[in-house]
Amino acid sequence: MKTTNGKAKAFYDYRKMLDEFSDLDGIIIATPLHEHVHITIDFLNAGIHVFCEKSMARTIEDAKQMVDTSVQTGRILQIGQQRLFNPVYLDALERIRQGEIGQLTQVRAFWHRNNDWRRPIPGPELERKINWRMYREYSGGLMTELATYQIQVANWFIDQVPTQVVGSGSICFWKDGREVYDQVALVYDNPNGVKCIYDSMIANKHYGLEEQIMGNLGTIEPEANRIYSENPPPAPGIRQLVYNIESGIFDVIPIGGATWLPEVAGTDPGKMIKSYDNNDTYLQLVGFTKAIKTGKHYPNLLREGFHATVAALLGLQAMDTNAVVSWPAEYVMKKE
Repeated sequence: MKTTNGKAKAFYDYRKMLDEFSDLDGIIIATPLHEHVHITIDFLNAGIHVFCEKSMARTIEDAKQMVDTSVQTGRILQIGQQRLFNPVYLDALERIRQGEIGQLTQVRAFWHRNNDWRRPIPGPELERKINWRMYREYSGGLMTELATYQIQVANWFIDQVPTQVVGSGSICFWKDGREVYDQVALVYDNPNGVKCIYDSMIANKHYGLEEQIMGNLGTIEPEANRIYSENPPPAPGIRQLVYNIESGIFDVIPIGGATWLPEVAGTDPGKMIKSYDNNDTYLQLVGFTKAIKTGKHYPNLLREGFHATVAALLGLQAMDTNAVVSWPAEYVMKKE
């Protein structure tokens, strides 16, 4: 109410809003994760389009139920994966499709923060309600709060559904009663051999966040809006060896010492992918509005959101069980 200067009416129960405003065109759901499923389904069944923040749901089964309800009702369900609307990411994807970085070999992504993720509470009775992200009943922690953004990018750019995932998670630093991991590390396998390597933690923020899309001819870092070419010159020892062979010189070639280039990070400053001033969160909401007006959903948009949620929750399962977890066929949506 205060934010909108009294123009918006507030409800403590969404069902009362649904009763009073049954003619709504669409709604935005930004509640704790475990609440997404029943709110989404109730509004879809009422004929109202839904924009739901990522992750879709606390369980894969709930996410699948949300998808099925959208299909059955013909109502739009759009998931808040804003990078799908980001011009830099879209341009980067097109460059990859055109072969600018060669054959895709690996996606490495990470999201690092340095805070306890805890909110102040007026009393202990509200701890689990306010700090719901800390507890397994309501949240998947880093996987559902952060990883879904970047795993979606990896799935999108690799253009395949992972076959399996393995990972390890721990409560390493914030030993304050939370139930969710404060650091995670995972590897997702894809049918074409490309791997997505993901890690996240909340006890060091030096490296921030990034998706590094790597090919044999270059690397794209869309978060930093940079593309780097990879055409490394041969090491000095190799150049000398080639020259001597071509010149008919046969002598001891010093190829095992300082003549070799060390395996250090590249120094190429890279180039900007695309000039971009807009806010992708705004752009995805504009897209949702357009979809409502036309009555047509964006092809494969829900698929991306669903697969990102499935990937995150399967990753959590892999860490919890210390096992390789396969992607069940029933949780693969076909491309449109």
